[in-house]
Amino acid sequence: MLNDKNLRSIFFALITLLGITDTVIPVEAANTISPDNAQYTILPDQVTYTVVPGNTTYTIAYEKTTYTIVPAKDDNTATPIKRVAPVLPVKDAHQQTLYHRTDRYTWKEFDPNGSRLLKESGYLNAIGIDFKTTINDKSSNETNLEVYTGDVNYEGQTWDGTALSASPHYRGFKTESIFYNKTGMENIDMLLGIGYNSWQRGLKDTPTVNGYEEKWAIAYTKVGMLQKKNNFSWELGLKYPLYSRNRVEEFDVTVKPDQQVSFYGELGLKLAKNVDLALTYDSMRFSASDPVYSTVLKQELLQPQSKADIWGLKLAGKL
Repeated sequence: MLNDKNLRSIFFALITLLGITDTVIPVEAANTISPDNAQYTILPDQVTYTVVPGNTTYTIAYEKTTYTIVPAKDDNTATPIKRVAPVLPVKDAHQQTLYHRTDRYTWKEFDPNGSRLLKESGYLNAIGIDFKTTINDKSSNETNLEVYTGDVNYEGQTWDGTALSASPHYRGFKTESIFYNKTGMENIDMLLGIGYNSWQRGLKDTPTVNGYEEKWAIAYTKVGMLQKKNNFSWELGLKYPLYSRNRVEEFDVTVKPDQQVSFYGELGLKLAKNVDLALTYDSMRFSASDPVYSTVLKQELLQPQSKADIWGLKLAGKL
C-alpha cells in the first residue's frame, strides 16, 4: 500500500528520470516534499528549506524573490549545497514602504565662550517613502524621499541682547540612498550611503523685531551597522559632513558653518508582517562660520556654533 513517503519518492524519481529542471517548489511545500536523505540549506531571513539531492536544479520562491538551488552530489555526502545568486525579476526586486514620523526637535546656538544664545524646541512631522532594491543575495539599496514641517518654540535674544520669544516655522526636504551589505556575522549588515537635507527656518515679525528666513542645505555620508533578528532591529552609525550652507535673502548673505561628525541610530520592532514601529535618533553639529559682510545691514554676520538633537517615533507600512 502506498503511503505519503512512497508517493513523494515516486514523485521525485519521475522528476529525475524525465530530466525536469528549474522545478518550482513553493515555500509552504519546501519542507514536506523531500526524501529522508535530503540536504539542507539556509536562505535569507534564516528560513530553512529542504532541497532534494540529485542532478535536478530546483527553484524556490520566497517573498516574491526566486532563488535557484543546485542540490548536493548524488552520493549524498556532506558536501555543502551550492547556492547561486538569486534570480530577481525586475517587478519583484523592488519594495516600497510609506512612513510617518513625529520628531522632538531641539536646536541650540552658542557664543564663542560656550554660553547658550538661543534654544528652539518642538515637534516636527514627517512623511516619506522608502524604495528598497535587492541587488543580489548579499547586497541591497534603500533610497527614501521625505518632507517635514512644524512650528517650534524659540527662547533667545536679539542681536543687542534683548530677551525674545517666538515660534519659528520649519519646512524641509530630505533624501538618502544607503547601500547594505551582509557581513557574514549573524544578521548584521554594514551600510554606506549619502544624504541631503534642505530646510527653511522662518522667524515671523514681532512688534519689536523684523522677521527673516534662513535657507539651510547640508550634504553628508553615512556609515554604520544594522542588525535584524526575529521581530527586533537596531541601526547605529556616524554622519560625515560634505557640505553645509545657510542663506538669508533678506540680508543678502550666505554663511558656511563647518559641519562636524555626528551620531544617528534606530531601534525597531515589527508589529505585523508589513508594519514596523521604530524609535529614531538623529543629530547635527556645526562649528561657527567665518564672518560674512552683509551689504544690506552694512555689517558682518556669522552663524554661531550650533547643534540639533532629534528624537523620533516612526510608523512604517510596506505596500
